[in-house]
Amino acid sequence: LGAVSFEHMSPQGQSIGRAIIGLASDNYPELMCKCYMINTPWIFNTVWYLIKAVLSARTVNKVSLIGTNYLTDLEKDIQLDNIPDLIGGPYK
Repeated sequence: LGAVSFEHMSPQGQSIGRAIIGLASDNYPELMCKCYMINTPWIFNTVWYLIKAVLSARTVNKVSLIGTNYLTDLEKDIQLDNIPDLIGGPYK
């Protein structure tokens, strides 16, 4: 994916993407402390690679893509007791 970038989209797609990202960045800059995306499909990873090129480093650092060993990674930032049972934690 080293050669893939936001510029590979059509001009209209680029314009729409930048408008959405700009709107979200301008109006909702600090609503999210951290976002963990677990077991994401490969297409999401590809889309994320394209989108993060136009986001601020601060925003990109708030998002973590985690594979199948996600509980170990989540426990680095979240106490096990606070992880919902839906994803393997004890919290109900």
